This record gives sequence, C-alpha cells and structure tokens, in this order.
Amino acid sequence: MDQHGFVPRRDFHAKMAVLLNQGGEQSGIIVGSGNFSSNGLRKSVEAGASVVTQGPNEFDAMLRPTVEAAEAFWEQATPVADLLDVYEERWSSSFFRQGAENQLNVEVNHGETPVFWIEAGYVTKNRGPQRPGNQIDFPRGMSRYFGFCPPVDLPANSIIGQVIFETPVGEPVANNLRLGNNMMEKISLPIPETHGFDIYDGKVLLFQRAEGRFVMKALEADDFETAFGDRLAEVRVMSSGRRYGHIT
Repeated sequence: MDQHGFVPRRDFHAKMAVLLNQGGEQSGIIVGSGNFSSNGLRKSVEAGASVVTQGPNEFDAMLRPTVEAAEAFWEQATPVADLLDVYEERWSSSFFRQGAENQLNVEVNHGETPVFWIEAGYVTKNRGPQRPGNQIDFPRGMSRYFGFCPPVDLPANSIIGQVIFETPVGEPVANNLRLGNNMMEKISLPIPETHGFDIYDGKVLLFQRAEGRFVMKALEADDFETAFGDRLAEVRVMSSGRRYGHIT
C-alpha cells in the first residue's frame, strides 16, 4: 500500500492451487499467472506449471517445502478488510472525475460529444449460461450521449430511440435504447462473438460518433487508460461503482 499508483499494469501475479488426495496418496500443485478470463486465456502472455507426486516420500521431497512456504506467507498476510477501503479510495482517486452522480450534467451538450465510454462490469448472462451476455444497463441520462433527450416523466419500458452500432466485424447493428423497469437505460449490444468482441465483461466500451451511427470498441481497462487516461474530460461513477464519461 506504500507504492504510489497502480503499476505495472501487466505482471506475472502468480496464483497457486494445492490438490491433496489423502486416500490415493497423490498430491499436486498448479501454479501460474493466468486468470480464467477471455484476456487471460486467449491474449495475455502467461506462464504456468503443474507438479504431481505419488506417495508421501515424493510429496516431502518435491512439494512440502512449497506448501509450507505458502502457509507461512498466508499466516503473515494482511487481511483484505484492513486495506480494502484505502485501496478503493486510491483507485478511485487515480481517475479525474467531476462528481459521482447518476444523472448527467444537462449543461453539457452530450449530443455533440464525439467519443464517450462506460465500464461494462459484469454483464448478465441474458443469452444463457454458456454464452456471453450482451445486454447492459446505462445510467439514466446517458441517452443524451447518443443524441436523445427523453422527457423526465418517461414511463418504464418505453423506447428512447434506436442506436446503430458499427463493429469491427459484421454489418452495422441497430437496437432500441429503452428505459427499463429499474429506471436505468438499457440496450442490447451487438452479439459479441459474431462482431469481433468475444466478451463484454470487464471491458471498457468506447463509442465514437460517425454519421448517424456509433463506432464501437471494447478495450481492456489498462489499454483504455494507456490510450485515453490523459484525455478524460469528465468521469462519473454509478452507484454500482462503474465509471463512465466522455473523452476530449
């Protein structure tokens, strides 16, 4: 926690799993840097190894020192509850932002903003448990970025307007932006696996205005910060902690 900032963005942060089969006298360790995510499994440079032993003698010779070292680290580790609040505060303050409101500032003409973004966070599996989700909630008022100005008393489940997305792969996709039952603005994004995105979870969604449509990108958080971190004109925070705003 004494380190300034949140770098490096890419490093080999190792994880280890110890597998013990007392009845079969087998033991094993899997250690590696990879995450079980689309980026970790398909794009990142990762390293890993597995070791399996048979019987107590092999375990004592090959794995016990590693297991004991891991247990010692665990016993000396700082409980996450002791540092989580400080970490979250520093992480949030590392981004320039104006306010933490769900409503957008009506004094800014968001309808003419050329580039805007939002963190996707966790995307509900609306297409079934085995397929990536594509339906996302926007904060109330984000429709202004898309050029709409719905009335304040718009009833739930009303259509706000149609948004045309241009994607890296496939034809443009036109879907309706509507006000959901939870009074948040809701839209179905292009099917990720058929339009060049693979998955939306954990990505930063970028929208760029282009002659009646919006060119869409889905970036890793560190790639987004590297490319646009010094150009964030306004960063707002939803109650869920997801950030959004526009880029100069």
